[in-house]
Amino acid sequence: MIARNHQKHADVEVETERYDELRESFDRLDFAIVAPRSPRLLGLTLIGARYCSVQGHVALQMRLDDDQGRRTTLYQVRDAETFADIDDGDAVDVHGLRVQLWRENGVLLGLARPVR
Repeated sequence: MIARNHQKHADVEVETERYDELRESFDRLDFAIVAPRSPRLLGLTLIGARYCSVQGHVALQMRLDDDQGRRTTLYQVRDAETFADIDDGDAVDVHGLRVQLWRENGVLLGLARPVR
């Protein structure tokens, strides 16, 4: 699902490079937006975000770009029983994307980026 949503070139609702601005703008979320500390995000610049849905849960879809302008999508959703069977780790999707999943502060994060 993350890879499929990444392929949709949806516009962002809020354009910003700051996670604190996202926290102020997206008040319908039932979790606190995480400014990820993961090395997976090194070299990526936050462009903005919009609301989305992941498995029926209100979520945040963030657009990040690398220094060559390639789009990466970061999803955040409150970790819930729905996601209990999801393990942290990498998987290469059939759409030619690397999808990485991990958890931080009660939030499930999913990163989709083109395989290089």
